[in-house]
Amino acid sequence: MSICLAKSKNNLSSSICRFYSLSLILFFIHFLSATASTLKPMSAKEININLAASIDVPTTVFPNKNEKLIIWMPSEFGLNVKQLTPIAIGLQNVGFEVWFVDLKAAYFAPKGRAAINRYKTQDLEKLLHFAKKKNKTKVYLVAVNSAAINAIKLGRYWQQRNTQQTLLRGYVLLHPILYASRPELGKDTDYIEEAYTTNLTTHIIQPEFSSLILRSTNLIKTLSKGGSRVFFQFLKNTKDGFYARPKSHLSQTDIQSKRKLAGWINAAIKNIESLPLPRHASIQKVVVKKIKNVTAGLIKISNKLLTPKLSASGLDDQVFKLEQNRGKVTLISFWASWCPPCIRELPSLNRLQNKYEKMGLKVVTINIGESKSQIIKFLKRHNISAKVLLDRSTKISKEWKVTIVPTNFLIGRKGKIRYGSVGAINWDDAATQKIIKSLLIKK
Repeated sequence: MSICLAKSKNNLSSSICRFYSLSLILFFIHFLSATASTLKPMSAKEININLAASIDVPTTVFPNKNEKLIIWMPSEFGLNVKQLTPIAIGLQNVGFEVWFVDLKAAYFAPKGRAAINRYKTQDLEKLLHFAKKKNKTKVYLVAVNSAAINAIKLGRYWQQRNTQQTLLRGYVLLHPILYASRPELGKDTDYIEEAYTTNLTTHIIQPEFSSLILRSTNLIKTLSKGGSRVFFQFLKNTKDGFYARPKSHLSQTDIQSKRKLAGWINAAIKNIESLPLPRHASIQKVVVKKIKNVTAGLIKISNKLLTPKLSASGLDDQVFKLEQNRGKVTLISFWASWCPPCIRELPSLNRLQNKYEKMGLKVVTINIGESKSQIIKFLKRHNISAKVLLDRSTKISKEWKVTIVPTNFLIGRKGKIRYGSVGAINWDDAATQKIIKSLLIKK
């Protein structure tokens, strides 16, 4: 595990990383575990916090008489307090009150990004006013996945309306998604405007097994532009969402990470408090062009999208070069063994290759970030008849601007990207196979 502090000057003309001693962090975690076992936490209670007319947010409170408060903003998939309770107790025992705010229930929101867009920033501001009413003087926003959008927007809105504020101290973001819109195939992904303008200190906790790792450097640069000091904590061999899943769905590394998360959040807040608190909102201004109606599924690609070069070794140590496949229709699929949609997609990929290989279809899969031994272990349980290439360093994925797995590129006989998808495809679908046939019959 590593923690990196990225500093910026003149729009990130330089970037400096400082790595902290793992032994010190482990010492702190052991101390936290010992403390948690000796202190008796105050019982959790349920309250409703009024945000607007007819909008009361159900909130599970793990109380503490200390002035420090963590407001936990759950992901777009909802809140599972049962799985988060050990983390809350760990934080409670080191001096934090913790609020789990069930925004999805308050707004009767569906699962997914649509839920995040439904929460109004001016409503969420009431959470901070309520914190002041409860005599909390230091508030930290912990946000998961796309809830980072709500947290960052709330922070800037609060700063703009409360000059010389000292209440809101910073953010702890768990594998945050701050995209302005659904990622487009083969294009750089832009972030929400507030990501460019925030100046509150941010601590990111990013598991390795997540497609978000591919854009972590870009995210750090974006957050730094408004003056935010960004700490980045990388969790090796850990899958995103590890803290919210039942034990039966976790690896041993995930279980260890879940046990340590309260300590990591406490350490993250210490990092935040070690830096000066901005007293004013950043004056940085930016306008992000919003892309509407990005279609899911297999979509046609304009001729403006250039095909990147591809040269990579396979499991057989043989080098595959895309240019040598000119004259065939090539389907390139980026995937990972920790990605459930990828696993669901693989059988239909196998059937597709078996059906159309003699007509000139070549299916090539590119594994993102995993070692050869990990892939071989996976293949003992899941058959892939297509060629498997290795992208251990994720260099290829970044060159192809992959932001989500699986991502698919369908390349015509002349080497141009003709169709693609950001997300899984059912390759057995008749309409999808009709598209592939149309490419195969063109010489």
